Amino acid sequence: MREGHATGGVAIPFLLDVEAHIRFLVAVPLLIAAELFVQERVRPVPQLFLERRLVPEAHVPRFLQAVAAACRLRARSSPRCCCCFSSMAWA
Repeated sequence: MREGHATGGVAIPFLLDVEAHIRFLVAVPLLIAAELFVQERVRPVPQLFLERRLVPEAHVPRFLQAVAAACRLRARSSPRCCCCFSSMAWA
């Protein structure tokens, strides 16, 4: 879009490309549904790491801090917004 391909200069300008918009309208709900599925599957993984002793005893507190930080980051909306805006900027 920065190069002027949104409205002209190419065979099918981005704003007139119906196929691209339809793919977007199909892909976004699929990604949202997949996120819910993945969250349910990934949630017990840190506990399994501890149960199977994959994390050495000396590193357990640091591991738990990292898991808590990741959960806090996942709950925020700013990473999602950054991904959304960056994907639109690259289009």
